Amino acid sequence: MARGERVTSVAPNVGYESPGAFAALFRKITGHSPAAYIKFCSERNILRICEQSICQ
Repeated sequence: MARGERVTSVAPNVGYESPGAFAALFRKITGHSPAAYIKFCSERNILRICEQSICQ
């Protein structure tokens, strides 16, 4: 998701049967939906930082 991939692509790649199951657990862990979390991070340039270090 930090690279701009959609939940529908990310969910099966990390072992979830459905995007809804991924989103539910994501919300439980972070307190935000994936879309809200991406918006939060992008507003603070956190995604850019992730792309430059952790996600490579």
